[in-house]
Amino acid sequence: MSYFSEAEAAIIAVFSTIDEDDPDDPGTGLLTGVAVDKSGQILVIDSDMAEVKVFTDDGQMTGSFGRGVLKSPWDIFTTSSGKIVVSDPGKGDIKVFSSHGKFLTTSDAAYHLIEPYGMAYNHVTKEMVVTDKGTSSVYVHNPSGIVTDVLKVRDGEKQSTFLFPSYVTMDRHNRVYATDASKHSLFVFDAKRQFVFKYGSEGGGENQLQHPAGVCVDHHGNILVADLENSRIHLLDANGEFRDFLLTWEDGISEPMAMTFDNQGHLVVTEASTGVVKVYNYELLLSKYENPQS
Repeated sequence: MSYFSEAEAAIIAVFSTIDEDDPDDPGTGLLTGVAVDKSGQILVIDSDMAEVKVFTDDGQMTGSFGRGVLKSPWDIFTTSSGKIVVSDPGKGDIKVFSSHGKFLTTSDAAYHLIEPYGMAYNHVTKEMVVTDKGTSSVYVHNPSGIVTDVLKVRDGEKQSTFLFPSYVTMDRHNRVYATDASKHSLFVFDAKRQFVFKYGSEGGGENQLQHPAGVCVDHHGNILVADLENSRIHLLDANGEFRDFLLTWEDGISEPMAMTFDNQGHLVVTEASTGVVKVYNYELLLSKYENPQS
């Protein structure tokens, strides 16, 4: 079986988020964030519509929320208690909604933020990590919203700064992974918030990225990076070594932006400008590789 047929066979669902019955929907579908709640619903940020759209796991739209409250939302996660948290760089803050989409409050963690973009949440420690374009920083917050760390990067032997930290995730070992769209790189930090390694440089070859976006880590420890403008997803081992391209434009992926795993371990990917969400049987995709990291 060719890899193309494997990738094609791994598709579980493909659905459009564009609401053809809504005259206000421009039909562009800038899908910047995605999360899956406890019930398995897929929550998708449509930044053009300034709202969160809610879908069943097979792509049926069941509702939306946030319009009129959000200005230009970007990323999303759900807390252990089921609350929905949305970053809004347009308003320079972070909004908290109930599990049913009712606006509750603005996060206490937002006081120091200018343009919060990516977010990650540790369900064990209740820590929240936020990337902020306005301050070119990545902040770690404790459960009370107090900043406990500001992550520092290294470029070679020199200490450097982020330029446009865009997306971030955490793994089960409490490591932090942040992409920088302007540096075309992924930066990784250990549980003590010390810089570990950088992956990527600008370009279209192996080990190269062009405005990287979403990042996530699978249960094997493999790292997935959405290579937005190259229309592909990089698969790295736990040490940041390039393994292969998990998906490319030849497999039908176009400008992958946000990624997450659903409650069954399926990979959910949003496309930046098509208004489409794709759900993959991740283990089937990974079966191309004989020795997955563990």
